[in-house]
Amino acid sequence: MGTRAGGVKDCGDTVIFFGVDFLFSVQLPTDNGVSAYKCLPHTAPQHSHLVDDLAIMSGAIGFVVLLLVCSPSWGVNPQDYIHSQGATVWGFWGRTESCQNGSYAYGFEISVEPEVGSLDDDSSLNAIQLFCRTPEGAHTGEITSDTMDRGVWTGSHHCHGGYLRGYDLKSHADVGAIGDNTAANGLKMWCGGEEAPMEAPGNKWGEWLGPSYCKEGYVICGIMTRVQSNQGTFGDDTALNDVKFLCCQL
Repeated sequence: MGTRAGGVKDCGDTVIFFGVDFLFSVQLPTDNGVSAYKCLPHTAPQHSHLVDDLAIMSGAIGFVVLLLVCSPSWGVNPQDYIHSQGATVWGFWGRTESCQNGSYAYGFEISVEPEVGSLDDDSSLNAIQLFCRTPEGAHTGEITSDTMDRGVWTGSHHCHGGYLRGYDLKSHADVGAIGDNTAANGLKMWCGGEEAPMEAPGNKWGEWLGPSYCKEGYVICGIMTRVQSNQGTFGDDTALNDVKFLCCQL
């Protein structure tokens, strides 16, 4: 199992479709956390007439397989994320978690470690949770992406009849090795049709990065977080550093 240029991993399997074989490949995760399946044309070897006849006879099956593997719905367009720039960069991006098909995010809640004082290590914002529902009003569950476990949930905030469409993150800039870095400290989110945001209670450090909104006709349907894992007894924990929200068309 080899790796090709451009971060494409050769999975070694081929599908023959009307005399042309395609190589199953999968794009490795990138910094934005997006993985997408692709079919790459493969130089076809010389087949016998029997193989070609079998390929044509199984064309319907091959077509279905190719649609499943190459369908855009299997991947996520990076342009469908909203992201306020300028947050701290400790930790790694987790996987995108999305609302179930046909549902969208209508509420949120954050987990925050309360201020522990100057002689201890503050981690502040530890997790973000979104609540999902269908246009008919059926709740379909909660999604979080990566989290840390030192915070407490501070209470949920919900849109009345609509869905979340934008956000702003409060971020504490790097204070250096001798200071206490806390990274993300607060979150505001906007509902469709509302001018004023809903603000979840966070901690005092940091500045707002500036709002980001889904484009017209889209609302938030997924979340991807950047979280630093536990740094141990003598490390400086920052927990959740950054977030991107996925927007889906209504």
